[in-house]
Amino acid sequence: MSYGFIDSAFLMNVVSGFTLHDANEEWGNWEWESLTQLTQALIHHHYLKIAPSPSPSSLGITEVTYDPLYSYYDLACKKLAGIEENPQIDPTQKNIAKQEFRKWFNNNTDEAINAINEAKKEEGYNHWEKWTIPHAWVDHSYRLQGLFDIEMIRELSFVLQIPQKNLKKLWKKTADIHQVKMWSKGKNLDNDFDLAKDAFIASAILRGKYHHIIATLEGWDIMPHPMRQHFMIPFSKGDKYEISWIAEYFSHIIFNSAMTEQKPQDRILHWTKNIQRAQEAYFGKEINELDNLEFNESEGFEQAQITAKKINIKFYSHLLEEQIDAALRSGILLTTGVTGIYFLDVPWSLIPIVIGGIADIIKEKKKPSRKIAQTLTSTKKNLCDLATSKPGLIVKRWKY
Repeated sequence: MSYGFIDSAFLMNVVSGFTLHDANEEWGNWEWESLTQLTQALIHHHYLKIAPSPSPSSLGITEVTYDPLYSYYDLACKKLAGIEENPQIDPTQKNIAKQEFRKWFNNNTDEAINAINEAKKEEGYNHWEKWTIPHAWVDHSYRLQGLFDIEMIRELSFVLQIPQKNLKKLWKKTADIHQVKMWSKGKNLDNDFDLAKDAFIASAILRGKYHHIIATLEGWDIMPHPMRQHFMIPFSKGDKYEISWIAEYFSHIIFNSAMTEQKPQDRILHWTKNIQRAQEAYFGKEINELDNLEFNESEGFEQAQITAKKINIKFYSHLLEEQIDAALRSGILLTTGVTGIYFLDVPWSLIPIVIGGIADIIKEKKKPSRKIAQTLTSTKKNLCDLATSKPGLIVKRWKY
């Protein structure tokens, strides 16, 4: 595939992970899957559209009105070349899609209800609900004028077994930013709060089917978010997108490397930079092995480390680079630990590089620290940690 839609929920999951989690906090399954699938989609495609959804930029938001997710979401979109954040869909196509969606629902009501129920049984659901209420509800209500789609009232009424007039009343309440803020803070948790949760997830899943219909009409493929996988949505052009073991572990290395940064903005910049490097290498035929489905898990694990090292994926935080710069300018050599600085306490293999770095500093050459930092963090032990850890569970103290 060269072109395709991705769910906005993918990018929002990724951004929320980089924004809201500490470096040693485990992420939920849906966040993990979102990171892996989105990372690979971005590497394998020159151009992607985010499935239709009002974005902070399109709404003219110029500051973080409710949640920092706004600005970080926009930052990720701007830094990822080839992402179209708010694609314009022909109004005629939209109307056709709405008609097709309603026709599909009428013929597959039981399937729709089953998809929603199965999603709520998923291991990733509870974790997703736990973070989405305090961190995404206000944003969602603001962007979509409510926590669920007013145009799906009829379908939601069938799914939730709630009269349409009651749902319309609930929708107005979920469009009240003050009310949603209270809910997001764990206050005023009345019966409407529980109904809003059910309507929110049901609407989110059904919206995935609408996105699929839009993609089909536009002639694009779509990669659905894990919560929508129970629809078993086929690819519009018949291509099956399967992630190899190499690509799986390669993705781990990319986003766990980004988690070495302390600030959300730095994590997003780190992640997008490594994706751009990997995309260049992929389309330059440097890493064709990413598509090799014949490797077993163990072989894929080993090859992913070789591939990441081969194309110089950045494994270290910018703070390490700054520490090395400062040490070199002082004529001091680094220890094998990130935080400590001692005299002549480095691996023997690094001494020529460090001495060369000091020489570069003297000659006023730029950034010799990059080569040192890359060498320090591209050891077998560190790459194994980055490849095998789930997002967020990276090793805090480097061991070389």
